[in-house]
Amino acid sequence: MNAKVAIVTRTKNRPVMLTRALDSITGQKFTDFVLVVVNDSAEREPVDQLIESRGQALEGRVVVIHNDSPAGRWGAMDNAIAAVESDYVILHDDDDTWHPEFLEQTVRHLDTTPDDAAVGTRTELIFEEVRPHKIVELRRQLLATDLNTVSLLEMLKQNYVPPIALLLRRSVFAEIGSFDNTLPVLADWDFTLRLVSRFSVGFIDGKPLAYWHHRETSMGDEGNSVVADAQNHQRYNLRIRDKFLREGLQNGDNLGPMLLAAELFRELDTRATLARAEQSRVFDETRRLSADHLEVVHASIVTELSTLHHEIAGLRADVARMISLQETPPAKPRFSDRAVGRIRRALGRR
Repeated sequence: MNAKVAIVTRTKNRPVMLTRALDSITGQKFTDFVLVVVNDSAEREPVDQLIESRGQALEGRVVVIHNDSPAGRWGAMDNAIAAVESDYVILHDDDDTWHPEFLEQTVRHLDTTPDDAAVGTRTELIFEEVRPHKIVELRRQLLATDLNTVSLLEMLKQNYVPPIALLLRRSVFAEIGSFDNTLPVLADWDFTLRLVSRFSVGFIDGKPLAYWHHRETSMGDEGNSVVADAQNHQRYNLRIRDKFLREGLQNGDNLGPMLLAAELFRELDTRATLARAEQSRVFDETRRLSADHLEVVHASIVTELSTLHHEIAGLRADVARMISLQETPPAKPRFSDRAVGRIRRALGRR
């Protein structure tokens, strides 16, 4: 089967997610594609029924591969690529989605920019949770908002262009090989490192065209590898860096040492970020305490001023009475003595 773009969708026991992925693919404005669905050792009937339910939207341009035994996440990708012919290839896992213009814009870029071996797009992270027979979105967040190119320097730190956002020329695989199926996680980063160390990769900035879905509370078949396999990420991150470092020492290239340096810078950046966060927290706490202290001082001053106001008012009344007594015969001298005593007591508190 032939098409401009080969879309590979891996699935395993996730019919609700596969339904959403098929909607994403058939909703593309660009239609010169062939879809290869790899059902990795799971029940066949649910997958076949979902494909058939799309009718003409996928008629004549879909291939379904049912694996009798698991081929692994990236082995499934290799089998799918070999099953069809195309100029371009992209991985659209069953739990991710696209903007309707994704293929239209990425294909146009590669058609008009022959020096680029691939092209990535702005990506939006979508955090969600799986509930019975449905998926509920929780929040969204743009990925790597400070970056607008696919840079080897930045890719050395971490992968910020996930497979759902990366359209590749098929010829790339002959040059750098395929995904490493021995890696349970980060095989996409390992592949992208080899890609950007050899070729130029374009980037389409602007609105997000790819949506990378994460489920923080799901494990097993419904989990996202970034979350479900989080405990493996640090271990295999170091393993990949070690691999390139060894190859660099043996072959005299610089990718390994660059990865080592990038990891050191990444650690420094992480520590700096934590330090800035702590500094901000301390500043906010200091400002809050200062505000609380000012409120207490202000309340004390208001109370003191109120007391003084009442005392001054009393003094004024006493002075007025004394003036009145001086203008008339002293019929009640004891009152004048009492007033003088009040004035003295008030003045004694100053």
